[in-house]
Amino acid sequence: STVANPIHKYANSTSKDVKLKVISEFGCTDSITKTIVLQESPKADFTWGPACNLANTNFTFTGSRPASPIITTFNWNFNGEGTTTLENPSKLFSIVGKKMITLTLVSNNGCTDIITKEISVKLQSKADFEVVDVCDGDDAVFTNKSTVSLGGLNYLWKFGDSKTSNSQSPRHRYNIGGSDKTFNVTLVAIVPGGCSDSITKPVSVNANPNSDFNFKTSGRRVYFTATQPGATLYQWRFGDGGKSSLTNPQYDYLEYPSAKYYACLAVVNVNGCFSETCKEVAITGNIDNISKLTGVKVYPNPNKGNFTVTVEEPKADLSISIYNLLGEVVKTIETNPFKTVYAIDLNVANGVYMVKVTNGGLTATQKVTVNK
Repeated sequence: STVANPIHKYANSTSKDVKLKVISEFGCTDSITKTIVLQESPKADFTWGPACNLANTNFTFTGSRPASPIITTFNWNFNGEGTTTLENPSKLFSIVGKKMITLTLVSNNGCTDIITKEISVKLQSKADFEVVDVCDGDDAVFTNKSTVSLGGLNYLWKFGDSKTSNSQSPRHRYNIGGSDKTFNVTLVAIVPGGCSDSITKPVSVNANPNSDFNFKTSGRRVYFTATQPGATLYQWRFGDGGKSSLTNPQYDYLEYPSAKYYACLAVVNVNGCFSETCKEVAITGNIDNISKLTGVKVYPNPNKGNFTVTVEEPKADLSISIYNLLGEVVKTIETNPFKTVYAIDLNVANGVYMVKVTNGGLTATQKVTVNK
């Protein structure tokens, strides 16, 4: 160089001999040579991850620094919104827009380096949804709770069974093949031109109980057996107004000519799932070898719809019901285990009706004729 005070950048750090030669206007010369030691300088550089206004932006140092024992200090400035001396910091920018990020490296050998880069902080959504467990055959209903501070959102649902949806709050029916299954459902809330957010939650699809049943008839008495034991609730309807909550009940149908009934079993399991099965039950005769209830009287008979029923030694399970000849309940009497006499006011058309009394596990039925 021929300038008085030059600046020169060396390619590497080492010792260099520098010679200065001076020539006067009269042609006189002088020179001097000195050895300088070049220190290794740090090199400032960095990269960053997604810059979104609801999540920390991660910065990664990608430059270089002198080896130990030289110590290099990191000084980050986040657009005047904060500083740190960490090597690889994170920073939350709550306001969207462009930010100037400066990294200054200072080594204790006297060397420094600085770099400034511009980043763009984008708007981000907050994904959330609600769903409750369902039973097989029912739709899982997903309620979208996602938010964004400005503008609208697009959605991507992944239901965990390879099916997807872009609806805001979809319904989805799973196929579980008869066994309880849990699916992990992911919702991605997409900000056009901005930052997406996602959340994953489980939804359980529970199998329905088996409500099938078998039955065996013995005259008017029918023995019912539920196929699936251990359910939370059994509800039998015998087709003539009679009901039971036993697992395997026996039931006596009324004493009148042969008839057909539709007996139904509804079952609820521990998950609250429901199933019901109905079957035709044919009654072809009287009960064989069954003890009948005694001590029941119905009078007067015939009557005009007003008659009396008396029960000897009533028990806690006492029940009195009136049926027509189709097996339909026309009246149910409120009973009391301490009451033996019941006055019946039956507002029905003329005809034959059946009075069914159950007491102490035994049943008696008696025809009564109404003739007004």
